[in-house]
Amino acid sequence: MDKAPRFVLERVFVEYLEDHPKLKEYFKNVEILQTEKLRQLVLKYISAESYNKIVQEIFSHLKITDDGKLVIPDVPTYIQGSGRTSRMFGMRLTKGVSILFEEDDTIFESLKSRLMFLLDEEWMEENEVDFESLMEEVKESRKIQNNDFYQIDTKSRLMIVESPTKADTISKFLEKASTRRYGKLSVYESITPEGILLITASKGHVYDLETKKGLHGVEYHDGKFIPYYNSIKRCMKCNTQFTDELDSCPKCASNTIEDKKEILKTLRELALEVDEVLIATDPDVEGEKISWDISQYIKPANSNIKRIEMHEITRLWT
Repeated sequence: MDKAPRFVLERVFVEYLEDHPKLKEYFKNVEILQTEKLRQLVLKYISAESYNKIVQEIFSHLKITDDGKLVIPDVPTYIQGSGRTSRMFGMRLTKGVSILFEEDDTIFESLKSRLMFLLDEEWMEENEVDFESLMEEVKESRKIQNNDFYQIDTKSRLMIVESPTKADTISKFLEKASTRRYGKLSVYESITPEGILLITASKGHVYDLETKKGLHGVEYHDGKFIPYYNSIKRCMKCNTQFTDELDSCPKCASNTIEDKKEILKTLRELALEVDEVLIATDPDVEGEKISWDISQYIKPANSNIKRIEMHEITRLWT
């Protein structure tokens, strides 16, 4: 119980509450409880014996060790690793082969069942595979066609807009756009005729002048004005914004602070994944400021940055 992941604790506690109506009336919103608070409640109300019994009933399809630990297949890591066996040329995906070694049938079947909803995988036993002919198929699929269309590998681009709503709207214009969570950002990914496009949002301004240096963050030195910028922080309790490096909110003293530095780091990591970065903030003064701040931060990671403007987004009905 001390190291159980949140989804296990929540499922077990909800199941326990079903048999304890009085407690269920008191704990109506288990999903909003913080993980450590939930862990404390499980330890307080559920014995180790009852906990193991509930886990075995709920997760009977998973491998459970003798000491009550769940062995859960790491689906995202498998997808990431096996995906590297294929390549995209133009809009053509080459054939890939992944070889999985797993002695426990329960663990393998659990992985297989979870992948069924995500990928079109063809699983074969070792004795069913003709490796020589299989590798010939792989080699054949990797031969680039003489057509010029296939001679250029797919280009990947990252588009950064200001608001998550705009990122979501643009993604809906693209077919089969998938969504993934990257740090504090939602990233929409789609394959277009021009390549792979990632769309995300900066959630507004990321930098502003500090208040503790110079006059409102600006110093005058040797005939030059020197501005001092820092990432914007926002108090999650009272919504106060500030830029100085403080341990708590200057207004309500809350320690729950959201720092735009985390969003900037995520944007830089995403910029490392792509060939080109398109900054599509609003075509106004504030948009230009946001665009400049973001470009200067991610430039060391990817210098291929372009500024684009979108004045209107419409759908062409045919």
